[in-house]
Amino acid sequence: MPPFVRAAPQQTSWAIWLAAIVCAILAIAVIITGIVVFAIYIIYQPKMPYIKVAYAQLSKLVYDQSGLLEIEMVLHLFDGDNEEEYLVVFPKWAPVASSKAAW
Repeated sequence: MPPFVRAAPQQTSWAIWLAAIVCAILAIAVIITGIVVFAIYIIYQPKMPYIKVAYAQLSKLVYDQSGLLEIEMVLHLFDGDNEEEYLVVFPKWAPVASSKAAW
Protein backbone atom coordinates (compact mmCIF):
# COMPACT_ATOMS: atom_id res chain seq x y z
CA MET A 1 0.00 0.00 0.00
CA PRO A 2 1.52 3.34 -1.05
CA PRO A 3 2.02 5.93 1.67
CA PHE A 4 -0.48 8.82 1.92
CA VAL A 5 0.86 11.77 -0.03
CA ARG A 6 -0.31 15.18 1.04
CA ALA A 7 -0.74 17.77 -1.72
CA ALA A 8 0.79 21.18 -1.23
CA PRO A 9 -1.86 23.79 -0.31
CA GLN A 10 -2.71 26.14 -3.14
CA GLN A 11 -2.86 29.87 -2.59
CA THR A 12 -6.06 31.69 -3.55
CA SER A 13 -5.57 34.42 -6.12
CA TRP A 14 -5.75 38.04 -4.97
CA ALA A 15 -8.44 38.70 -7.62
CA ILE A 16 -10.68 36.05 -6.05
CA TRP A 17 -10.21 37.59 -2.61
CA LEU A 18 -10.95 41.06 -3.99
CA ALA A 19 -14.14 39.85 -5.68
CA ALA A 20 -15.24 38.08 -2.49
CA ILE A 21 -14.66 41.20 -0.38
CA VAL A 22 -16.57 43.42 -2.85
CA CYS A 23 -19.50 40.98 -2.93
CA ALA A 24 -19.56 40.74 0.86
CA ILE A 25 -19.58 44.55 1.19
CA LEU A 26 -22.42 44.85 -1.34
CA ALA A 27 -24.43 42.16 0.44
CA ILE A 28 -23.99 43.88 3.81
CA ALA A 29 -24.95 47.25 2.25
CA VAL A 30 -28.14 45.77 0.75
CA ILE A 31 -29.11 44.22 4.10
CA ILE A 32 -28.47 47.45 6.02
CA THR A 33 -30.41 49.48 3.44
CA GLY A 34 -33.36 47.10 3.73
CA ILE A 35 -33.34 47.38 7.51
CA VAL A 36 -33.22 51.19 7.35
CA VAL A 37 -36.08 51.38 4.81
CA PHE A 38 -38.18 48.99 6.89
CA ALA A 39 -37.50 50.99 10.07
CA ILE A 40 -38.51 54.26 8.37
CA TYR A 41 -41.68 52.60 7.07
CA ILE A 42 -42.56 51.34 10.56
CA ILE A 43 -41.87 54.74 12.16
CA TYR A 44 -44.03 56.76 9.76
CA GLN A 45 -46.77 54.12 9.28
CA PRO A 46 -48.26 55.47 6.05
CA LYS A 47 -52.00 55.19 5.68
CA MET A 48 -54.18 54.83 2.63
CA PRO A 49 -55.28 58.17 1.15
CA TYR A 50 -58.96 58.92 1.48
CA ILE A 51 -60.67 60.89 -1.29
CA LYS A 52 -64.37 61.67 -1.64
CA VAL A 53 -65.92 62.49 -5.00
CA ALA A 54 -68.48 65.23 -4.39
CA TYR A 55 -69.52 65.76 -8.00
CA ALA A 56 -68.64 64.18 -11.36
CA GLN A 57 -69.70 65.31 -14.82
CA LEU A 58 -68.99 63.76 -18.21
CA SER A 59 -69.16 66.74 -20.56
CA LYS A 60 -68.04 65.13 -23.79
CA LEU A 61 -67.69 61.55 -25.06
CA VAL A 62 -66.74 61.07 -28.70
CA TYR A 63 -65.64 57.75 -30.23
CA ASP A 64 -64.82 58.10 -33.91
CA GLN A 65 -64.31 55.45 -36.60
CA SER A 66 -60.52 55.54 -36.29
CA GLY A 67 -60.78 54.28 -32.71
CA LEU A 68 -60.01 57.56 -30.99
CA LEU A 69 -61.88 58.11 -27.72
CA GLU A 70 -62.15 61.74 -26.71
CA ILE A 71 -63.61 62.64 -23.33
CA GLU A 72 -64.02 65.70 -21.20
CA MET A 73 -64.69 65.08 -17.54
CA VAL A 74 -65.03 67.30 -14.47
CA LEU A 75 -64.51 65.96 -10.95
CA HIS A 76 -64.96 67.78 -7.64
CA LEU A 77 -62.86 65.95 -5.05
CA PHE A 78 -62.51 66.38 -1.30
CA ASP A 79 -59.44 65.37 0.64
CA GLY A 80 -60.64 63.11 3.44
CA ASP A 81 -58.16 64.33 6.04
CA ASN A 82 -58.58 68.11 6.01
CA GLU A 83 -61.69 68.48 3.80
CA GLU A 84 -59.87 70.57 1.20
CA GLU A 85 -61.69 70.84 -2.13
CA TYR A 86 -60.10 70.16 -5.53
CA LEU A 87 -61.45 70.63 -9.04
CA VAL A 88 -59.99 68.28 -11.64
CA VAL A 89 -60.75 68.73 -15.35
CA PHE A 90 -59.66 66.20 -18.00
CA PRO A 91 -59.82 67.78 -21.46
CA LYS A 92 -58.11 65.73 -24.21
CA TRP A 93 -56.07 63.63 -21.74
CA ALA A 94 -54.28 66.61 -20.18
CA PRO A 95 -55.41 66.70 -16.53
CA VAL A 96 -55.48 70.12 -14.89
CA ALA A 97 -56.01 70.36 -11.12
CA SER A 98 -56.70 73.44 -9.03
CA SER A 99 -57.15 73.72 -5.30
CA LYS A 100 -60.19 75.36 -3.63
CA ALA A 101 -62.31 75.59 -6.73
CA ALA A 102 -65.46 77.68 -6.67
CA TRP A 103 -68.50 75.90 -8.05
